[in-house]
Amino acid sequence: MPNDVDILTPRSFSTLTVDQRDMVLREVSKRLHYVASLARTFSDDRSKDLEQLGSKIDDEREELAADYSEEPAKVVYRALELMDEFDRDMTGTRH
Repeated sequence: MPNDVDILTPRSFSTLTVDQRDMVLREVSKRLHYVASLARTFSDDRSKDLEQLGSKIDDEREELAADYSEEPAKVVYRALELMDEFDRDMTGTRH
């Protein structure tokens, strides 16, 4: 994958091209839907939030990718936060 992003920061996300941002949003959305299905399997209440955010990204991906304000980065960070919370709870590493 060209221009891999090891650590996503607001600055790095804002420097990506629209196509790269679209690709990041597409992958984040896929992961949200996957984690939502896992959360449902474990009867985790976060499944609804994960699914809704994944659907929001699916529905608004082109607009979010083309928007260079802070809002798209906030959406990505919220997605990462939700997935991280679930992952930490499932692995017992939440403090």
